[in-house]
Amino acid sequence: RPDVLLLDIEMPGMDGLTFLRQIMDENPIPTVICSTLTANGSKMALDALAAGAVAVVAKPRLGLKQFLEESRRELVQTLKAAARTKPQHSASPARTSAAPAVKRPPIAGLHALSVNKPVVIGSSTGGTQAIESVLARLPADSPGIAIVQHMPEKFTAMYAQRLDGICAMNIREARDGDRVER
Repeated sequence: RPDVLLLDIEMPGMDGLTFLRQIMDENPIPTVICSTLTANGSKMALDALAAGAVAVVAKPRLGLKQFLEESRRELVQTLKAAARTKPQHSASPARTSAAPAVKRPPIAGLHALSVNKPVVIGSSTGGTQAIESVLARLPADSPGIAIVQHMPEKFTAMYAQRLDGICAMNIREARDGDRVER
């Protein structure tokens, strides 16, 4: 059993996302996706994170050898960080980012959120699924929540849009001058 899996999306026989969903359902392994299809915050990259990937690295279509030489330290650090995560079995392996939110039981002690104090959540590599799990179980009138998620900047807006589509509350990427409100 490997400590971490480096996976492309384009593979013979079975695409990488289908394989990732299968692995996460049967025997989760920390997985980093490295693909030309995940460039610039693409939907495919967010689908990979939603399927259980702990990180996504965009691989260029041209100049792969130079890319690997220039980014080997960053790629090795990403793989080491991924290997330290503990991925969970997927909640629904057939679920895609376009599917409706899964009905999940409310979070224990949810009544404590009736106080109007902001909540701050910070997450690193592999945290996208945990954040989704928490936010999907909160009501629309929850206190204001600010989230700091370690991911490339081009992914954050699409990640926020995805969460907005599956959660009861309104979610968007923060902008300068925003206030954290209910």
